[in-house]
Amino acid sequence: MNEELTRMRGRLAEYKQRFTELDLSAGSDITAARNLLDAYEPDVMRIKTAEAKVVVERLHTTVEEMKRLNVQIVELKEALK
Repeated sequence: MNEELTRMRGRLAEYKQRFTELDLSAGSDITAARNLLDAYEPDVMRIKTAEAKVVVERLHTTVEEMKRLNVQIVELKEALK
């Protein structure tokens, strides 16, 4: 049982670390998307929508992974109580 608890704690630490990395990545992507979608650009055709689409799709993937990780983190914390 002790080994199992140790593995669970290790897995929890890994998930938390990955969540932190993803959070930083998401923040970077949000900034990039805002810069690409210049609301003050008078000529809409000059907005870099293709690049913004790539960034937002990556952000979406990151957020979905964060949601999955968050569920796993909560479950492991509950199991370790």
